[in-house]
Amino acid sequence: MKPFLDMEAVRAILEGRGGYPVSVYVHVPFCARRCRYCDFFSVAGAGVRVMEGYVERVLEVLEQMLALLRPSEIPTVYVGGGTPNVLPLRLWERLLKGIRERVEVWGRPVEWTVEVNPEWVDEEKVEVLGEGGVTRVSLGVQGLDEGFLRLMGRGAGRREVERAVEVLAGWGGRVSVDLLAGRPRGMSGDVVRELEEVSGWGAGHVSVYGLTVEEGTVLGAMVRRGEVVMPDEEELAGEWEAICRWFGERGFVRYEVSNFALPGEECLHNLRYWRLEPYLGVGPSAVSTLPGKEGPVRVRQVRDVGRFVAEGGVWEEVEVIGPQAFLLEWFMMGLRTREGVEGERFRRVWGVGVEEVLGEVGRRWCGWGAAEMGESGIRLSEHGLDILDSLLKALPILIWEKQIGKPLWP
Repeated sequence: MKPFLDMEAVRAILEGRGGYPVSVYVHVPFCARRCRYCDFFSVAGAGVRVMEGYVERVLEVLEQMLALLRPSEIPTVYVGGGTPNVLPLRLWERLLKGIRERVEVWGRPVEWTVEVNPEWVDEEKVEVLGEGGVTRVSLGVQGLDEGFLRLMGRGAGRREVERAVEVLAGWGGRVSVDLLAGRPRGMSGDVVRELEEVSGWGAGHVSVYGLTVEEGTVLGAMVRRGEVVMPDEEELAGEWEAICRWFGERGFVRYEVSNFALPGEECLHNLRYWRLEPYLGVGPSAVSTLPGKEGPVRVRQVRDVGRFVAEGGVWEEVEVIGPQAFLLEWFMMGLRTREGVEGERFRRVWGVGVEEVLGEVGRRWCGWGAAEMGESGIRLSEHGLDILDSLLKALPILIWEKQIGKPLWP
């Protein structure tokens, strides 16, 4: 891994032949306030001038990179953050319409998602969603318990959430809801009750992520001081079993470890991540995974809004992903999903079958009832998804011992 500083350096390492689909992620790094559990790159309290500079620069970089990549199509677009809808209305409109103008040069995306926080949802910004080509909104609810929301430093309470749901009900696009499970003791039983309320909103997709305690966050410091006590593994397992049962009884499919959807409501953009399809990330800290001259390449834009605005196409990291590392990632991402690792595509890219690579490890998983493996590939059972982390521990040593050639990717 070494630093890259300009567009020409990135141009030199990418394959440049074009002709393959590329998804697009745009990172909006701004927040009104920083949540106590969050360790994503974001800037709280930025002024309008900084936001203006960011919007113009990110559109410029997006246009330059798409011209360099020359994708055959852009199947999905995802605008995340941060809090994208914290942008003032004028800049919100400029960003979404600017993305649409640049993306639709290469065809209209099948799916376009924008993350929004409830307290910044209003009728005018929702109207811009339709005009900008957005088809799907991910609503960052995280919880409905006022005590939990205050503890996490969230900017929206129940009233703001209910207002946002009401406004989005008249929009006409798809809505996904994010919730946090694994909450501090005394609150951990709230999630299933909240799902009952969420079911009345008409959301066909719900993501339930486990609350993690990250170093360098306010929550991490509170846990270290003993001010907050997190649930133990037994409590987490019981809560997760109840959550999965609730979804199963209502026709939702657990299509990824933490994501549940009614048929046809899956997030296509995230599925492309988990399938390791090429994607372009633009904006401060955004990551891309793209074909390079020496193999798959991962590049990260600079984690500095001021420098990004001043210099534009600046990358702070570039990594040519070696065959073993990419193969390991292929399994670690694919096994997160209900569909698993598809056999035909695997053989086309790697020149060997899934069974040949996993061998006794895969057969052992099948014997435990954690997986099904054959010519069609490998997929985990519900039990396998529940113990995914422990299963994956067997893979690094197995993969690093393999003699693997450069993948024919994508």
